Amino acid sequence: VGCEVMRASARRKARDAISQAMRTREEEALRQALSLADEAMLDAREMEGAMAMIEEIEANGVAGDGTAASHMRAEAVCRLQRALKGRSQQELTDAISHAEKVGLAAKNQRAVLAEARVMLKVVVARRQAAQDRRARERVAELAAPHTATNGEQQASAGAPPKETASVAQAASGATLSTVPEDEAGDALEAQAGDAPEANGALVADGARTAE
Repeated sequence: VGCEVMRASARRKARDAISQAMRTREEEALRQALSLADEAMLDAREMEGAMAMIEEIEANGVAGDGTAASHMRAEAVCRLQRALKGRSQQELTDAISHAEKVGLAAKNQRAVLAEARVMLKVVVARRQAAQDRRARERVAELAAPHTATNGEQQASAGAPPKETASVAQAASGATLSTVPEDEAGDALEAQAGDAPEANGALVADGARTAE
């Protein structure tokens, strides 16, 4: 909200400066008004009147800003052109900021400034896209080992170790084969046959005790 308020204030100030400069028809005032308009990102249509008036002053040969100011504007345009060729974000930002302060008014100069602004937006967008892509690749690289580890753990938990299964099978087989069925049956029959003899011995012992 604060940024919007500041931007609206800057635009209102630029409009007032343009209106006042056009009334006085002073070239320096007109250029200063254009500088304010550039910094406030005012719509180009609102700057056309001041630009046309400056071109008229220059065409009539009554420019009053001197050779030094004209040289500064030419240098600002050259700086914009170099930045366009280099496509460096920082260089474009600095060149645009400098051009906005010198008050470019000629259509060919304004065209170079507009082109530089568009190029800056393109460079920033491409840089952001590259950063986003690298971030996604980094996340994918970090997630890959974790996914592989989970898969190995699930596979290990799903199948019992081969050695444990072999040992269990061997022990089970040994238990079943230790006592054959015939021998087990004979042992049970022997125990059952011995039981009456033991009962008879106990009865005999009881009779002698009573006598």
